[in-house]
Amino acid sequence: MNELELMNLAFKENNKKYFDQLKKSDLHNHALLGSNRKVFNEFFPTYHLSHFETSNNIKSLSLFIKNNIILLSKTKEGQIKLFECTILTAINDGITQLDISVDYRNAIYMYKHFNDYVKDLKKLKDKYKQQIKINYDLGISRESFEIEHESTIINLIKSKIFNGIDLYGDELSKPIDLFVKIYQTAQKFELCRKAHVGEFGTAQDIYIAIKLLHLNTIQHGIAIISDQQIMRYAKEKNIQFNICPTSNILLSRITDIKNHPIKEMFNFGLKVTINTDDQLIFERSLFDEYMLLYSNKVFNIEELNIIRINSLS
Repeated sequence: MNELELMNLAFKENNKKYFDQLKKSDLHNHALLGSNRKVFNEFFPTYHLSHFETSNNIKSLSLFIKNNIILLSKTKEGQIKLFECTILTAINDGITQLDISVDYRNAIYMYKHFNDYVKDLKKLKDKYKQQIKINYDLGISRESFEIEHESTIINLIKSKIFNGIDLYGDELSKPIDLFVKIYQTAQKFELCRKAHVGEFGTAQDIYIAIKLLHLNTIQHGIAIISDQQIMRYAKEKNIQFNICPTSNILLSRITDIKNHPIKEMFNFGLKVTINTDDQLIFERSLFDEYMLLYSNKVFNIEELNIIRINSLS
């Protein structure tokens, strides 16, 4: 059975087992938050995790994480267990490549030396290397970043455990030019340069971020459809957009999945991928995300297959 036949069976029958057999990537995923609840409950059987409700701002999401998950991540052991939950979730879902962001602050607050953090990440990667390709993105929380952290971040970039770098959190909290030196170092060491931008911000914010940080990839970026000139600029720069449909719905970035900007972006010729963001919060697998777009007639099966193939390159 070829890949397109598997895609047809998966979506026409709404059957995840066929989708699990396909090569695919989840490229927008946060290590602390990427587990599904089944795997999470196996690792933390006595812990009660609330369900996230629809919100219209990033602060409520941050508050939910603080009240529900941060307690578990206050130790090295807790952090690594949550990372492992995310990896096992991806393996169980048949993910071929998983890009997960891990926060640089762990190296400052949980380890005596940043190299010890790197060693723990390498151990986890090696443990599952026969089952999945894991790419670590060095995560930088925009609102939590302090200039004195810059040297640690640069040392982590130089450690070579990271394939990418990802600026996330409240994109309206601090100016993007604070991160230019860091991203210049990331470019020198050939890391994939990602940033969360154009989710709560504007198309102009996307343009500035691409230009200042020399980005390869935008996380979300759905605001770009408001400016065709910037869309053309992103297309010329071959920028990839890692979209997370359910996240956009539950954070009220869109009002109707049938009109999700991903379709306009795809039709314009922008390279888009479909991803989960935070399964522990949004409670949707990669199959669920694809199925959501198919069942609401945003994409047909052939278009979804193109997007799946894009995610592998």
